[in-house]
Amino acid sequence: MTKIKIFDPPMCCSSGICGSNDDPTLVVFASDLEWLKKQGVCVERHGLSFEPAEFSKNENVKNILCKKGNRCLPIILLEEEIVSQGYYPKREKLAEICKINFNEDEAPAIHREENCCCGIDCDCNHEGTLENVCAIQDNSCANAPAEDNCT
Repeated sequence: MTKIKIFDPPMCCSSGICGSNDDPTLVVFASDLEWLKKQGVCVERHGLSFEPAEFSKNENVKNILCKKGNRCLPIILLEEEIVSQGYYPKREKLAEICKINFNEDEAPAIHREENCCCGIDCDCNHEGTLENVCAIQDNSCANAPAEDNCT
């Protein structure tokens, strides 16, 4: 069985789909992940705000996070290999990554837009999450005050 892991940036909830300002990108991505599950793909999703230990357990994720900061998130792994970083791929790309058939008619109609991690009016508290992951690595990180996805 194909296994894909998603390591999400800090968000106000585990999926980023909360409140009245849902980010269309996250809504579509959640739908795309459900579609992958129906295709027989094992999907794991971890959020930096809620599961920082998962980020520090994975050497590939931990290393790239400490080098690039939050701007590399989301990170997507296929069988422990990084296959995508810094954006949420569309369903067609996810199908390609997982080596499953994709029919254009299965693509969601929602238009994806680049917004803040929690929508336009983001007010998340992201303090300390990246630093905790990096500190686990070697008690130092050049990118400790790294950028987050919110403006």
